[in-house]
Amino acid sequence: MDNSQSWLTNVNEALEKKTALERIEFAAENLPSNYSIASSFGAQSAVSLHMITQVMPKIPVILIDTGYLFPETYQFVDQLAEALDLDVHVYQSTMSPAWQEARYGKLWEKDTRALNEYNQRNKVEPMDRALNELEVGTWFAGLRREQSKSRHELPIVQTFKDLSLIHIVIFTSICRSIACLIIRYGKKVMSQLEISTVLNP
Repeated sequence: MDNSQSWLTNVNEALEKKTALERIEFAAENLPSNYSIASSFGAQSAVSLHMITQVMPKIPVILIDTGYLFPETYQFVDQLAEALDLDVHVYQSTMSPAWQEARYGKLWEKDTRALNEYNQRNKVEPMDRALNELEVGTWFAGLRREQSKSRHELPIVQTFKDLSLIHIVIFTSICRSIACLIIRYGKKVMSQLEISTVLNP
């Protein structure tokens, strides 16, 4: 793959006009193999995971479990994994949440330095370990431009830690459609027919 800046610029300009599914197909044909997707299993995850498994049925799905996810999230992971036949790989800190609290207290309730330490131990290190152990070449992520000011100019494809990183659902319209479905159907897994109504961003 040519990862020069000019190539990335041309690719991003082209992919801006494509649907999320077309971006996945582009990645499968043009980006390094050993694909993986990181998912928080939030509201928009059902659609993202459904789309990507249509092209890459056995793609490893990375879940970073801090030990503090809501019970509904764990239930949603189980339901979605069964419904879409997902290959879920769960990564956690090497130290349990209870042990961390006993040793350090609730770091996220302290200052910025303590919060950064918590994130490094429970999010960054487990993700780095996942990418290394799975030998990931292309990483699909679910970041969206409206999530923060720093992400307004987020490209669809970029290089990150010597990997290719692609954001397949980068716009808001698909997420609004999912929110409507979640409100209508609650926290149950949406059927493939329901999911298919929001596939085009």
